[in-house]
Amino acid sequence: TVFVMPLFVPSDHLTLNFSDRVRHKGRGDRWNIDMPDLPEEICKALKQKAVPFLSSIESIHDFIEMAQQSLNESMGLHSFKDPHTLQAIAYAFACAGELQKSRDSLDQLLQQLDLKVSWQQVIKERAEALKVELRDNPSTAQRQLETWETETLKNLGLDAFRTD
Repeated sequence: TVFVMPLFVPSDHLTLNFSDRVRHKGRGDRWNIDMPDLPEEICKALKQKAVPFLSSIESIHDFIEMAQQSLNESMGLHSFKDPHTLQAIAYAFACAGELQKSRDSLDQLLQQLDLKVSWQQVIKERAEALKVELRDNPSTAQRQLETWETETLKNLGLDAFRTD
């Protein structure tokens, strides 16, 4: 699996919301250590699938476009939109300095949440707080996103890899 993960969305675990499978030609996604030429086959599959996937996301705007496309493709005939994807889009717009688009996306997110579900209540609280900060003090909102990124890196054990 190849994936991108927006670190400014708070998390204490890896999320594969924005991912694609790296499949073995003719065998789906079942890689086996006993396969002949396994390293070569993995390299070939990575070049064919992972490199194009990752190369297509060079900026925050590329991420937003990919996430919006993912959201539209996953909806099909349903009106429900994945809260994790909506949250990532809203926060990405905020990171990009597109405050009105971020607020509009936060409104869309808040409308989709099922507040009987505890993890969605947490998303609601963060989204409402960020929306207020985007309106009243955008620089504080940016600092909050940076704080969430730092916390996510630490939670994932990746803080040593941070480059500023």
